[in-house]
Amino acid sequence: MEKARYAWLDYARLMSLMLIVLLHAQPRMLVFIVGILAVFFGCSGCLCHADEYDSFWAYFKHRLRPVAVPYFAFYAIFYALWLAAQRRIGLADAAAPWWQPLWQCLMGQPKAYSLLVLAPFWFITCLLSMQLIYYWMLRLAGRRWTLAVSVALAAVAALCPGTEHLNFWNINYAMLYMPFYALGHTMCGSVERGVRIGWIKAAVLAVAAVAIMVCAAPAVQQVEWRALLLTLGGMAVIMPLAWLATKAADLFGKCRVVTFFAANGITCLALQNYCIGALRIAINRLAPQADALSWPSSLAIAAITIAIVGTAAWLISRYAPWMLGRKKEHETLNFQH
Repeated sequence: MEKARYAWLDYARLMSLMLIVLLHAQPRMLVFIVGILAVFFGCSGCLCHADEYDSFWAYFKHRLRPVAVPYFAFYAIFYALWLAAQRRIGLADAAAPWWQPLWQCLMGQPKAYSLLVLAPFWFITCLLSMQLIYYWMLRLAGRRWTLAVSVALAAVAALCPGTEHLNFWNINYAMLYMPFYALGHTMCGSVERGVRIGWIKAAVLAVAAVAIMVCAAPAVQQVEWRALLLTLGGMAVIMPLAWLATKAADLFGKCRVVTFFAANGITCLALQNYCIGALRIAINRLAPQADALSWPSSLAIAAITIAIVGTAAWLISRYAPWMLGRKKEHETLNFQH
C-alpha cells in the first residue's frame, strides 16, 4: 500500500539534501552541519507514528526493514569496493585490517573508524536508535512531555562523562539529537497543513540559529557545552526551513522531481560523499591549477553530484528496489516514518 505523501515535507527534504551535498562540497560550511541534521531528523519526527503501535516488537519490525535492508545492501557493495581499491589507489586507511569495517558495520558505526566505507550512513543507524528510544519516551512520558525529556536526554549525552561509549548503533548521537526528532513530532500535529507561522517569527528563529552556530558555539571552550549549544541552535533551524518548505509547496504544489528525491534520499546520502570525492580528484588531475574547494568549484561539484546521485537513485529504484527494502519499483517506502 502506498503511503500518503505531504508536499511540504518533500520540499523540506529536498532542501536539506541539497544543503548537505553543498556542505560536503564546501567544507567552509561545516559549521552548519547541526542545522542540516536538525531538519533531517525534524522531518522524520513529523511522520512519527510510534504511538499507534501497542507493542515495541511490532514497532521494531515496522522500522527494521526500510533501515536494515538498504544499510547492509549498500555496505556490502562499498565494502567490496574498499577491499578491491584501498591499496591499489592508496587510500588513507589501506593498512586497516579487513575485518574492521565489518565490525563497525555490525556495531552500526560506519563513521567510527573508517571514513571511506559508507560514512554517511551513520545517520541511518542513529535514526533507528532514535526512533526506538522515542517509542519508550512516548509510552512512559506521554507526548506532552517528550520535548522536555528529549532536551534533558541531550544534556545528559553532551555533559555526562561516559556517554560517548554508548556508541552501539550511535545511541549517543541519537540521545544528543533527540530534540530535533521530538520537535518535529510536536510541531506537526497536523502534518497535512505544514508549518503555519509568520515570516517574522521564521526570520528571527533563522537569525538566532545562525548566530548560535557561527558565533556562540565556537566561543564556548568546553566541547561538551558546545555540543549542547549547537543542538539547541539546530532546533531553531527546523521551524524556519519547514515554513519555507510550506511556502514552496503552496507556490509550486506537488512536483514529481521533488517527490522522487525525497523518497530516494537514502540512496543519495549513500552515494554523495563518493561522488564529491571523485569529482575533486578529477578536477585536481584535469586542472591542477584550479581550486577544488573554491565556491565556484564547490557549487559546480554539488550540482553535478545531485544529477549523478539522482540518476543512480532512479536506476536502483527501477531495477534493484530490493536494495531499498522495497518489493516493487513504485512502492514508496519512507524510511523516515
